[in-house]
Amino acid sequence: MLEKKLRFEALTIEQGLSQGMINCILQDRFGFMWFATKDGLNRYDGYHFKVYKHDPSNKQSIADNYIQWIFEDAKGRFWVGTAGNGVDLFDRSTETFQHFTHNPSNVKHSIKTNQIQRIGEDESGRIWVISVNNALAVLKTDFNQQTKQEVNYFETVDSFGSKQNWPHLRFTNLPDCRLNFAYTSGIKWVVKSYGLYQLANNSEIKILPENTTYEKSFNSINIVFVDANGILWVGTKGYGVYKYNPQSEKFHLTNTSSIYFISPLNDGNVLMNCGGIDNLQQFDVASSKYINWLAPLNQTQQKSISNQNGIVDCAVQDADGTLWLGKQNLIAFNNNTLNNYIIDSTLNFIFPIWANKNKELWFGSEQALCCFNTVTKKKRKYNYPSGVVNEPYKFIESIYQSYNGILWIGTTMGLYRFDPKTGNWKQYKNQPDDSASLSFDLVFTICADPIEPERYLWIGTNGGLNKFDIKTGRCKRLAEANGLANSVIYGILSDADANLWMSTNKGISRYNPRKNQFRNFEIRDGLQSNEFNRYAYCKTASGYLFFGGVNGINYFKPEDLHDNSFQPKVQFTDFRLNNSPVSSFEDGTLKKPIFLCDEIVLDYKNNVITIDFASFDFASSQRNLFQYKLEGFNTKWVQSGTVNSATYTNLNPGTYIFKVKGSNSDGVWNDNITAIRLIILPPWYMTWWFRLGLVLLVGLIIYGLYWYRLNEALQLQNIRNRIAGDLHDEIGSTLSSVSLFSEVIKKKSKAKFPEALPMLNRITENIDDMMEAMNDIVWTINAKNDNFEHLLNRIRATAVEVFEAKGYELHLDFDEQLNTLSLGMQDRKNLYLIIKEAINNIAKYAEGKNVWMHLSVHKKQITFQIKDDGIGFDLNQIKTGNGMFTMKKRASELKGDLQIDAKPNAGTSIQLKFKIT
Repeated sequence: MLEKKLRFEALTIEQGLSQGMINCILQDRFGFMWFATKDGLNRYDGYHFKVYKHDPSNKQSIADNYIQWIFEDAKGRFWVGTAGNGVDLFDRSTETFQHFTHNPSNVKHSIKTNQIQRIGEDESGRIWVISVNNALAVLKTDFNQQTKQEVNYFETVDSFGSKQNWPHLRFTNLPDCRLNFAYTSGIKWVVKSYGLYQLANNSEIKILPENTTYEKSFNSINIVFVDANGILWVGTKGYGVYKYNPQSEKFHLTNTSSIYFISPLNDGNVLMNCGGIDNLQQFDVASSKYINWLAPLNQTQQKSISNQNGIVDCAVQDADGTLWLGKQNLIAFNNNTLNNYIIDSTLNFIFPIWANKNKELWFGSEQALCCFNTVTKKKRKYNYPSGVVNEPYKFIESIYQSYNGILWIGTTMGLYRFDPKTGNWKQYKNQPDDSASLSFDLVFTICADPIEPERYLWIGTNGGLNKFDIKTGRCKRLAEANGLANSVIYGILSDADANLWMSTNKGISRYNPRKNQFRNFEIRDGLQSNEFNRYAYCKTASGYLFFGGVNGINYFKPEDLHDNSFQPKVQFTDFRLNNSPVSSFEDGTLKKPIFLCDEIVLDYKNNVITIDFASFDFASSQRNLFQYKLEGFNTKWVQSGTVNSATYTNLNPGTYIFKVKGSNSDGVWNDNITAIRLIILPPWYMTWWFRLGLVLLVGLIIYGLYWYRLNEALQLQNIRNRIAGDLHDEIGSTLSSVSLFSEVIKKKSKAKFPEALPMLNRITENIDDMMEAMNDIVWTINAKNDNFEHLLNRIRATAVEVFEAKGYELHLDFDEQLNTLSLGMQDRKNLYLIIKEAINNIAKYAEGKNVWMHLSVHKKQITFQIKDDGIGFDLNQIKTGNGMFTMKKRASELKGDLQIDAKPNAGTSIQLKFKIT
């Protein structure tokens, strides 16, 4: 029987699986993978396992850890069949389990036994349970009028007998989860005798794991399952789950030792050295078998090869079918005839060899570039233009001859252009200060551009890929930063679609020059290893590309490698607060699992959040790409690469929307956005109701203070008015009576007591002064006079009364804006008394004819000025009297400036300035 080794990826308890006995496998509608084991129900997202186990203290936990069957019905309900505790209905939103078990007291309305074997759904949507001894039960639903809720229960059905009768139930989904066969791309995978087999093209191939440590596991295979992307999942009896990506089979793989070189043969096969000294193997593509190339040779021929030093470093077959081997000499083999051609007795090696259409072989040696004509057997040598070193690599690493006969030679000292007609050499090297020069001097491979071979060459170096312009000698560099798998490029081959395929130290890179896109393949895609070798690459006449590495060869036709077009679902898988997982719904942070949530509300203290997500392409989860954005925080999408989580710290209170998109392992994006709303609640002192309350409180306080001040002012005004009234009515009337009595006494005592008349006159004058002062006090206290207009009227009345009596001509200039102002009682009193004192002084002493009075306001500053054209006085000689002192004192109380300007015979001027509030 044919056998095939494939590369499987193991998922065992080391990766988080709860137990290795896999009884059932399922992919649910959300994209999660589920595994039923003997020790728990496992959910897998491509990165982590979540295990559901029985908890004796929680009645809503899963009924039994031994899970026999899992099933998702058309309504999305998730059913779990246990080995000994009946059927569970799993509620994803609460992560609780509803139990259905055998009820001895009501057998008809319960399952018949608790040992469940299968669960399925028929075409009408009825759920069936099959337990041991082929016992059947069907799900029934009643409506409870009291609770207004549906009630589910199972009703036992008479047994249908043997398993052959089960199909009569027409289960539509019964075989999906626990099968011994599955299909991927027309290939049938069958579990037989606890082994895995592949049926295709009427042939049966036993499948073995490439990793020999898995071989024991593959003798205990239980089930197979294929997910939405065609990934094959293999469940074993005790060794966990194995995963296989059929896409990786496009890279045909042969497992041998490290490959030294590969060279195409005219029949479509290849010749390679895969074992060291003269271990030449011919690989037959059709049968995928190796043939020892030396075996058919006779002993003399084998000895002829072996007597030469070193190994066969290279080989090329010319158009005539002659195979030319490069060792110490050229070795030609054709029609079982072996010939040695000594190029130079001093040569230690011949490497590499290029055969052209002119029957010429071009090859390198220690000292010179050599040419050998296969017809005339003539040899030519062209010395290198400078000294060379052949350690640790041979000086010439690759040769390519263009359509015009020019030879392009990759060396350890850069790229050389050699013209055989003229013998001229030209060197192209890396120039540190020139980004358009060669990226690195060690050149491993040269490939003509598949679109414009006359204009461009692709140069693979030890430090990146170069697009070399033949006309200008300038390079466009491409490296890992541009998407290249690795900067060490051993071989470059082109395909029919003008793509470039490159072997590196980290897998194979495919480059599309037209789109400027790289696609990288690794060991998980089916490569022999991520590390490939120099010289081990070639393209056959039938279109196969061969690349050899440290563990064998990969060969493939590029047109057979199709990118994974599967657009996977993207789901949220985990949520953490302050680096701690939120694993339950008890605290109310999550109402249900994160992938079912539309919104998460968080306290402002919990503003360090981490969201995990997964793209459900399980071909190679570690290569799935992601981009995310937090609207309200990020302005652009964050390209997270393969990192499947996002963390945000110190988010301000507010509403955000977290969005994520994912790709499959080949970089094909699913443009459907998965989103969730995040609400960060503000602290109580930043809430709208607190701010509104604070505004209202401040408003109330201000309003209260206003009313308090207003009430105080009204009370003060009432007091002032009452005092003014009392002074006017009581004291004023009393003084008037005293004055009247004084006049009567004067008249009666004028004749009898003439000596008393001066004293009575003095009493009368004092009473008049008191009445005038009292009048001023009453006027000042009265609140209605706080208006500036009343002050102006009183000043005008006083001035007119005094100056008319003295014969002065009065000139008044009062600013009309003053009428809109108010002045407090004390300020009004001080201003009025200063003006009155000035008026009285002019009337008493000035002896002039004119008086000018000016009163104005500008920017809340009041200016008063009064001047006369009288006799004036000398400020330095006059003594300050009581009136002058009082005026300055009142100006100080006004916080104003009082200026007196007087000169003899030049009149007097008084100016007062003060601010009002």
